[in-house]
This record gives sequence, C-alpha cells and structure tokens, in this order.
Amino acid sequence: CRNCGKTFYEALPDVTEGRWLTTRLTRWIGQQSLKRPFLSISDETGIDEKTVRNIFRDYINELEAQVRFETPKIMGIDEIHLIKPRCVISNIGNKTLVDL
Repeated sequence: CRNCGKTFYEALPDVTEGRWLTTRLTRWIGQQSLKRPFLSISDETGIDEKTVRNIFRDYINELEAQVRFETPKIMGIDEIHLIKPRCVISNIGNKTLVDL
C-alpha cells in the first residue's frame, strides 16, 4: 500500500492459510506422510521437514475428527486360524469387522 507502506496480499482460495502452500499440495503431503518418511517428502517438495511434520499432525487431527465410531449393539467374538489362532471381533448388527 502506498499510503501505509504495508504489503498487500490478495486472498487466494486455493492457498492454505499460514503456510503459503496450495491446498492440493498440503493434502498430498498429508496423504504421503502416512506412507513415506518425512525427510523423503521434504526432499521431494523442497519444504522443511518440520513443516511436513506439522502438516502431518494437522492431517491426522482432521482424519480423527471425521472418524465416527459407534459401539455395536450386538458384538460377536470368534476365532480364526491364520497360521496361529486369532480373535475376531465383529459388529453383528452391521455385519462389519471391528478388530482382528
């Protein structure tokens, strides 16, 4: 601004606030950080490893906020032999696996 001398930044909808990265890159880093080491992602993108860790933390918090776990009304407990005996816990009402 010529009057006050401050730098003006236009708000861009596809740029993550506070990071100056596109939302697509931020989402990609979050997804990749579940599969790959932070340093590998940092080297590939040219972003500091600490920033990658912070994006990972935010991504995990976002995923945890989306997870909605309901306690089953009818829980089934069974055993299956895959090389050795394993306990199978299932939600009988929804016919879904809870844990193995």
